[in-house]
Amino acid sequence: MRRDVEFIGYPRINKRENQQPDIYQALVAYVVEPPSYQEAAQHQVLVYSMVDEYISIMNNDVWEVVLRPLYRSVVGS
Repeated sequence: MRRDVEFIGYPRINKRENQQPDIYQALVAYVVEPPSYQEAAQHQVLVYSMVDEYISIMNNDVWEVVLRPLYRSVVGS
């Protein structure tokens, strides 16, 4: 899904942005990946991500369906 980009102007520079902060802070994110499709499908953000990934794969033609080889293991991705 392509999202249009809107130009809102050039960045403004002021004195506060040029000064170094007194305290450094870090933002740490803890992400839990859903263990199944059923759980992921309950979150609209993850559904949008899956649709974007599928569209990207199809548009870039990066995979093809082939017959499963006899007596061989299939590697999932």
